[in-house]
Amino acid sequence: MPAATTIRRKLIPDGASEHFIVVDGHRFRYLTAGSGPPLLLVHGLMGFSFSWSENLTAFAQHFTVVAPDLLNLGYSDRCDVDPSLEANGRRLLRFIDAVGLSQTALIGSSHGGAIALMAACLSPERVSSMILVSPASPVSESGRWQIRLFASLIGPPLAETLKYLPAWIRRLLLWRIYSDPKRALPGTLEEYFKAFCADGTFPYLLKIARRWETDFADLAARMSTMKRIPSLLLWGADDFIVPLKHAKALQQLLPGSRVAVIPQAGHLPYEEQPELFNRIALDFLTESSRTTPAVSDSVSI
Repeated sequence: MPAATTIRRKLIPDGASEHFIVVDGHRFRYLTAGSGPPLLLVHGLMGFSFSWSENLTAFAQHFTVVAPDLLNLGYSDRCDVDPSLEANGRRLLRFIDAVGLSQTALIGSSHGGAIALMAACLSPERVSSMILVSPASPVSESGRWQIRLFASLIGPPLAETLKYLPAWIRRLLLWRIYSDPKRALPGTLEEYFKAFCADGTFPYLLKIARRWETDFADLAARMSTMKRIPSLLLWGADDFIVPLKHAKALQQLLPGSRVAVIPQAGHLPYEEQPELFNRIALDFLTESSRTTPAVSDSVSI
């Protein structure tokens, strides 16, 4: 019998194309695909457009999808820019302007969810709807010891050692991010670490860590006056990084928002359970499903 074909994640998914655009003097890399209403995908703190490799093609059947690498991450420029949430939100809005979108739906993951929230607070008329995937938010980010560690004096040398972690330790990290690390497709860790270890990444991440609590206090104040935007909070049931218990508290800060839970998924449900994630997201974005999912250990589609 022929050997089974190994599916390897692609840096640029089928049907997508790679582009570069200069915003405020700095070059953003981004992927785009599809046609129809615009949909912007905002990756998390240690990700880049590759994070959406298993979702972009499905979304492109219904939307014009744009997936940037945020500055100092992925294959966008490394540069000395303001690392605050507000500055990231404003840069995201200027990127939206630069690629010619007047209004867009947003999907933001983890810290990218916080950036999406900030952009929606700053310019709600630009955001038609939001899906926040296990987002970092004011309800989850008080006293996070990992951030305090990297914000301390030992942060820079500690961050530098991450470049030299052996492969077996890198694989162990999946146990914190995935519910079942065996679901990680071949190439996942290699592509993430290749971009993550690029010169200039760590200094920028350390700057973000040093103002973490200030940023989320600022976001909390802005959310108190935020205009209502159709929003879905989408969580992996087994998320260890931003646990599911925070979903209800965040929902109270976003009146009218819905919550959906993907079973047997960790912090990156769009990677671990992409087919289910894509169906839930598309149902919400196309308004084909009118039933609000409940917070539970499973979701019926």
